[in-house]
Amino acid sequence: MNAPLAVFVILGAGALGAFLSQTHERWACGAAALSALSAGVVAIAIPLDEPMQLWRFSIKIDAAWRVLGRTFAMDAANQAMVGFLLLAGGYVLGGAWIARAGKLMPSAGLLVLAGLAGALLIRPFLFAALFIVMAALGAGLILANQREPGNQRAALRMIGLSVLAGLALLIAGWFLDMGPLPSGEAETARRVTMLLILGFAVLVAIPPFHIWLANAGDESHPYGFVFVVIAFQSVGIFLMLRFLNQYPWLRENKVLFEWMTWVGAGVILLGSGWALSARGTGKAVAYLLVAYIGAVLLAVSRNAEAGYQLAFAITAVRVFSLAVWALGTSVLATERREFAVEDDARGSAGPLASAAMIVGVLSLGGFPLTAGFPARWALLELFAESGTGAISGLALIMPTAVATAIALRLAERAIGGWEAGRHESIGVRIFLSVGILTCILQGVFPQMIFPWITDVVRGLSNLFPG
Repeated sequence: MNAPLAVFVILGAGALGAFLSQTHERWACGAAALSALSAGVVAIAIPLDEPMQLWRFSIKIDAAWRVLGRTFAMDAANQAMVGFLLLAGGYVLGGAWIARAGKLMPSAGLLVLAGLAGALLIRPFLFAALFIVMAALGAGLILANQREPGNQRAALRMIGLSVLAGLALLIAGWFLDMGPLPSGEAETARRVTMLLILGFAVLVAIPPFHIWLANAGDESHPYGFVFVVIAFQSVGIFLMLRFLNQYPWLRENKVLFEWMTWVGAGVILLGSGWALSARGTGKAVAYLLVAYIGAVLLAVSRNAEAGYQLAFAITAVRVFSLAVWALGTSVLATERREFAVEDDARGSAGPLASAAMIVGVLSLGGFPLTAGFPARWALLELFAESGTGAISGLALIMPTAVATAIALRLAERAIGGWEAGRHESIGVRIFLSVGILTCILQGVFPQMIFPWITDVVRGLSNLFPG
């Protein structure tokens, strides 16, 4: 028995079960969440290539699965990343039935997770492009606008851009799999670097490749939109860190990291400005996600252990911020796809759903006492003594100010709707309360989760030599 096969079997069985029970949305979402969480536990907690005693039986779980001349390998560099992807996906899928995210989301969501996990596990790397495109097709089903069948810009643009990313990574992987780049092949290394930059920029939605984000914020169900963003942006960041860990000529490229600093600051400023001018909540959150990517680039641009830790920490805590925002927005948007800041919320707002939406936006912007604050504050401290500290500090503070302005507008509209508003059911209240509490506790007591988050990337031994 081997771990990659076990992960794929669990996800495949869960997807089949969720599809067959899609008429019972609660059961379908429960099966999908259980499958993703179980696969994540297998990826993280099961000892690999070591005998394990299970009752009277001794079982050895192999780390590699060879099929048709290709290898799916789970090693120290990707084991925790795959586990995080699956656990984060399971966490989001668990609330899909409360959000009424659609009958196809549980099964399609598991297929997306399986495809992206395959992209992280496959050897040689050039075949990862095929799994990314396969995952994008499943993401298109989730993003599809079910209320306006003729308006599928978000899904089509997302799939098209993912194909572009796959092609760029495919060609870069072909160059890399030909063997180590000779020191004299500067032109080849430059081309490979540009291809990798293009592939990662598309996957994590750096402008101008962010166009599908804004469309999805307007057209797609907020919960499905959040699931796709979490999955694809996480994998894009993981692949970037893995390449930096694997290839010394990338880590030694000082121009690359200088570029990251200025592009990261510029992306934050652009995303923040767009978010402030956006009318709909979904589109505003989409642009805050653009600003979030800029923060990740700033963290990586330090080319230091603390920066890489913060890049992953920002990626991880964003899962909770987005999930609680999407859940609150979905509960409020029973009559329309989007709860927009300019709409009259009277008669549609429930207190907990409104609070979840507001807390999620604040956390995404890094507001104090929310989950997004500790990593953002640590990043500010990291840049305090650098030559670009002023511009980086301004860029990192801007999303917080913008998120606060958006939250105030949301609160004004939502409070106006409480007088004649409806009340959530007990199940909905439990999910919303847990989400809000999770965001706040992580902001007040970051030590509860941050040590585990930063240890996830310890397998990247060249980035964390200690």
